[in-house]
Amino acid sequence: MKHFALALAAALLAAGLLTPPLLAQAQTIDAGAVVKERCTVCHDTKRICRMLGARDRQGWFETATRMVKNGARVNPAEVEAVASHLAKLPKGDPSLCK
Repeated sequence: MKHFALALAAALLAAGLLTPPLLAQAQTIDAGAVVKERCTVCHDTKRICRMLGARDRQGWFETATRMVKNGARVNPAEVEAVASHLAKLPKGDPSLCK
């Protein structure tokens, strides 16, 4: 899994979608806490849980970016961290879908 994360980061860096400082920030963020604290301001976790296992990292990135445009208070490093985190969770993950 760590190799995948590094490969993903390298690809994003090469594409210019992720800068080194943003990458460093994304690796230290508690993305699960961001989801629980910020995403649930507007909706409950059921909405997120329905899509677990169905969206990849890019899908979650696009969703989180759209939510920021709609007013979610999530910074760019947190968007990266949340997208990566949610893409790894299986459908019905108990850490989020209680």
